[in-house]
Amino acid sequence: AMVIAGHVVKRLANGSTPAEMARMYGVIPGASPDGRLEIMRNSALGPVLEQAAFTTKVGEATTPIRTSMGAVVLKVAAFEKGASPELDKVQLDAIVVPYTQDSFALQSVLET
Repeated sequence: AMVIAGHVVKRLANGSTPAEMARMYGVIPGASPDGRLEIMRNSALGPVLEQAAFTTKVGEATTPIRTSMGAVVLKVAAFEKGASPELDKVQLDAIVVPYTQDSFALQSVLET
């Protein structure tokens, strides 16, 4: 999954759209079918994805991030400064390359 997610980053850099990649691989929970998501600080995504989202420049993609659901690539679309840091918002595209297509196997590993 991490290798494939690395290819996703390269394809994004070479002109593929995040929506194409999202349809091909998948999206994280809470994202639209094309992968679009808006988050604020202290989001349900957790600190690793949140930090990546808030430290990546607009228009750039992150390197693959290992998560429990698979390898995630975020591409930041917009940043909106809030009245305080807690109210900052990031619009991003979130593509996930699952470790396996077998949901039962994945659930079994997560429960273990």
